[in-house]
Amino acid sequence: MKSRVALHSATRQFRPILTAISQTTVRPALATPHALKTYNLSPIDVYTPNTYTPLVLFFPSSSASHRVLVNKTNHIERLKHSLAQSLTTYYPFAGRMSSSGSRICCNDHGVQFLEAQVNCSMSEIIENRVKYNNKDDSFGFLFPPGTVWDELNNNSSPLMVIQLNHFDCGGIAMAVSMTHKITDGYGICTFLEHWAAVSSQSGKQVQPYFLSWQSNDLPENIPPPPKTKNVTRRFEFKNSSLTSMRAKIAKQGQLENPTRVELLTALLYRASIAAASDCDSTFTPSILIHLANVRSQLMIPMTAVGNHYWRYMVEVKNESEASLSLLMTQIRRGKMELRATEASKMNNAENLIAPAYEYTKKGYKLYICSSLCNFPFHKVDFGWGKPSKVCIAEGACANHLIFTDTADGIEAMVCLEEDQMLSFENNEEILAAAYITDTNTATGV
Repeated sequence: MKSRVALHSATRQFRPILTAISQTTVRPALATPHALKTYNLSPIDVYTPNTYTPLVLFFPSSSASHRVLVNKTNHIERLKHSLAQSLTTYYPFAGRMSSSGSRICCNDHGVQFLEAQVNCSMSEIIENRVKYNNKDDSFGFLFPPGTVWDELNNNSSPLMVIQLNHFDCGGIAMAVSMTHKITDGYGICTFLEHWAAVSSQSGKQVQPYFLSWQSNDLPENIPPPPKTKNVTRRFEFKNSSLTSMRAKIAKQGQLENPTRVELLTALLYRASIAAASDCDSTFTPSILIHLANVRSQLMIPMTAVGNHYWRYMVEVKNESEASLSLLMTQIRRGKMELRATEASKMNNAENLIAPAYEYTKKGYKLYICSSLCNFPFHKVDFGWGKPSKVCIAEGACANHLIFTDTADGIEAMVCLEEDQMLSFENNEEILAAAYITDTNTATGV
């Protein structure tokens, strides 16, 4: 199969081309026993949107990845074979969504596995992506069509799609899209750890933990946010900059030992509110939903499959409540309330997101924030070495903030409406704290 797909670009200087190499379906190495043919989703799973979550892992060129490039056929076959073995253990991932949307039919229909060649080096995409695609700071072009936050079309669609992208330099970008309905970010991470351990024969497979659920009906429909023209941008915050800011805040007595994520959540939420006010020429109250992994709080193994997250909310009713110190105080309070939430309440899906929609009915702007920091993505090693960068390809919707670890800090992916992004990018507090890659230069501020 040969086809060529061009990355849409706002400039004519450079157009990365993906040449499709192969497409196949990988099924479990062993058939799923009849007793396990049905996997009921949890109440939170059922409540979670049925969209593909686009995660990409960048493995730089090295002696190991060069061997993959030279002996590609053998290495790719081993990768597929180890995937088939892993799907035997993570058997629901190879199934299909039932027509009811409340359970998985574990029919071993498999996952989609594709390969593509990219006609440039990895560094050209990572370091200069804004130059080549200055409308959207996104890695979505590395994924097959219809797998970047898109809903599964029907109950014949695979629950997981993988595309292995080979760069001219020998680097590899693994694009993984899995329906959010079957597991969350941490669940994807533990699956990748397991698959990588099987592939590299390290003997360090992490075993999944499946909870038993009764069949759940679909929840009352909650209307999705209105579609707008969005822009994704990425901002890197060095640990040195974050440490300096945290020390300053602690010295002023605003908050004791603020974390990196607390600081960035407040900083970016504040800048987003200011950008919206600039564009609307008026202040609008807002509500931030911060999602968090709560497996430890639920006293279940960290390898538990499914959506095991909960939220705390940060309300800003007027401009006086949008100061950095007040926002950080609210965030700390929200985290404490989250820790005090009873496990029984976290199994009630109606309590998860519905309260936030009550705010939107009152005219509040809705922001969503999640952090993948401290998730062990950077330990994933298929035999090519560990990834140098792991990120979500782009934002799911407007007013979406996602944090991921870098080698020496945190990358914040910000998705805002197009007219608000210009104001956000020029926010003085953001410029003072972030290491920003723009069209022409990379400047540490």
